[in-house]
Amino acid sequence: MPLMISIVFSFVIFCIETSAVMVAPMEFDLAHYFGVGISEIGYLVSIFAVSASICGVVFSLVLFKFSKKKVLLWMIFVFLVGNILTGFAQTYAMIAIGRFISGSSFVIIIGFALNIAMGLTSEENHGKIASIILAGFLFAPAFGIPLVSFASHFLEWRYLFHLVSLILVVSFVFVAWKVPATQAIEASFKNEFVSFGRVTLWMGYLTIALLTASVFAAYSYLVPIYENISHIPASYMPILFFLYGVCMVVGNFIVGRLAHQHVISIQVIGFICLACVFVVFALWADSQIFAFVCTMGMGLFGLALNPAMVTRIVRSSNNSAFVNVFMAVVANGGITLGSYLGGLALQKGFSAVSPLQIASFLALMGFLSVLPYLKERF
Repeated sequence: MPLMISIVFSFVIFCIETSAVMVAPMEFDLAHYFGVGISEIGYLVSIFAVSASICGVVFSLVLFKFSKKKVLLWMIFVFLVGNILTGFAQTYAMIAIGRFISGSSFVIIIGFALNIAMGLTSEENHGKIASIILAGFLFAPAFGIPLVSFASHFLEWRYLFHLVSLILVVSFVFVAWKVPATQAIEASFKNEFVSFGRVTLWMGYLTIALLTASVFAAYSYLVPIYENISHIPASYMPILFFLYGVCMVVGNFIVGRLAHQHVISIQVIGFICLACVFVVFALWADSQIFAFVCTMGMGLFGLALNPAMVTRIVRSSNNSAFVNVFMAVVANGGITLGSYLGGLALQKGFSAVSPLQIASFLALMGFLSVLPYLKERF
């Protein structure tokens, strides 16, 4: 039963993550339809991310006493409302509101899905369960976005949002059907936040932030690096990103199987490998072969470490819903920070490979954040 529920949750996360980032391959279509610039369309991603961070914290504070299954269903419904509004948007303001509404439930869905699944399985299986659920994140860039990009050549952009909405309706039904009912709990703010006094939990959050920041400092600017330095033809880039996604999925499941017994050591090794990948990429970015190999390395050693991160957070806490929601907020903050730092370096006139250099530095910081706990048992 936990396996089936985890697969259902993974599918839900695949849908909402695809919806979250599917604006990117449709930027030109959206800009043309709404009569705005590409930067304004890019702001839609920022609006989603800000809403996810702020509303995620606020909602979790309000909803933690309620039945987790009911909260999850309501949040999927809220996301669905925002996605439908986005699909029917006639103005830029309307699509921005739709993105904000969908974003408001994003991290709650992730946090409560993890919380429910972890509560249904034994501790030694937490890593495996996390790898299955979080695979939805990785399938989105590997399969969801390429499919959206392909379908956008044949369908108007709004029909793609409607398609995601339809799939979310099916997901809603599966969650309502397959996930066992959970009772509202007699919880208090003190019990919910007791884990936040632990240094190990905050160090775990720091590591997650550094991981996502390092990956997205590089990932956000791969296209200009491919085009201007590696001189990879545009026709090869979808294949490259697809292979990147496949490597993430493979790495995710490997880490998930190892996370129970090697939760810290696998993070240490992962950060070392990730930092080396970024250094090599920065030094030999003008080589197409190195660009391909290093992109695969980013997939294997980057976000694929997430199951180990989640296992560490769960073991450092009481597995409260807010702990998991805040973990998603921290990861979201890391994404924003990494993208900002990479862009800032380029804006200030640094080398075109400066995002890779920043990514390597952040990966090194991630390694240092884990190193003190190498001999401790989680």
